[in-house]
Amino acid sequence: MMVKLKGYIMTHRKLPLMLLLISSSWFTIGSGTVIADEGVYRERASVTVPNTGMSMEQVENKFGRAPSSLPSVGEPPITRWEYSGFTVYFEHQHVIHSVITS
Repeated sequence: MMVKLKGYIMTHRKLPLMLLLISSSWFTIGSGTVIADEGVYRERASVTVPNTGMSMEQVENKFGRAPSSLPSVGEPPITRWEYSGFTVYFEHQHVIHSVITS
């Protein structure tokens, strides 16, 4: 049996190895943790983060002052607050995205 994959011809002996290599770049461990070549990702449900649309004041009241914050850049101004476990991005004064970090 021969299989052509992206221009390479493989015999039946090499196919299982290739499939194993392809499938091993992503796998899960534990409840909701995903290990990938790029890093470790956790399910959003396992970490509480600010919701889109919350104001900076609401975020600070709920999560406290961010240990690290970067000044606004660009137009519209985008601000980043870094907490332990997640980063929050604001456009003007409102959350546009929260990213879970490891």
